[in-house]
Amino acid sequence: MLRYLILPAARFCVRHSIRLPEIVDVFKRCFVEAAQDVLRAEGVEPTAAKVSVMTGVHRKDIRLILESASPRIDPLGKHPLVRLLSFWNTDEEFFDREKKAPRVLAQGDGPGSVGALVRRIGGDANPYSLIYALDRSGLVKRALDGSYELLKSSFSVPSEAGWEVFAELMGDGIECLEHNLDHAPEERNLQLKTVFDNIPARFAYELRREIRERGCRFQEEIRVLLAQYDRDMNASLASIKDESVEISCSVFGVVRAK
Repeated sequence: MLRYLILPAARFCVRHSIRLPEIVDVFKRCFVEAAQDVLRAEGVEPTAAKVSVMTGVHRKDIRLILESASPRIDPLGKHPLVRLLSFWNTDEEFFDREKKAPRVLAQGDGPGSVGALVRRIGGDANPYSLIYALDRSGLVKRALDGSYELLKSSFSVPSEAGWEVFAELMGDGIECLEHNLDHAPEERNLQLKTVFDNIPARFAYELRREIRERGCRFQEEIRVLLAQYDRDMNASLASIKDESVEISCSVFGVVRAK
């Protein structure tokens, strides 16, 4: 089992000239972080002794790791720009369902404004700092009256955050496959792959673009579907006291030489 999980990562390391001694410390840190997450989820204090028993990492190494802890990876779904775009594309206050298009947002803090949108995503973010970030990415257009129009519905992840996104998507894939191996067909998550391996290379650019565009349209449909059942998006569900679950759907398209 471990071979199947590690081999793709090993191939990546070989392609990028990353040698084994360089990743041993990283593996230790990841084992410690994963054990801490499990213990906290169980309501147990993650002491060095408990983490050592779970991971096999020596307690001395654990103490050194905790003293020089690197930043943890935050899920992409919690990124304020991602949440802002999600509300702008689904919430009735900010999205015109008849025109099937995001509304133009006014300045200020009133209904249907930039300030109102930022308040919906929570936190203490400055509304115009977020809008400025979208403007720099070419996702919004500012009119002379100070209002903002959304030009694109998807968020291009900044390069410095790209590896964090990669890690989250890889984790989703492992969790999906792990679930499917242990559950009956009717309880399994979506797991599909379509492959054709004799396509002339001259069509690669066109097909990559077409798959990307169709994948974006599919994700827009999924976003609208899930928003109907999310209590943050649909106030009529606020009275339902069930525990919350997170549902995601990732789409990949790969073009590779044989």
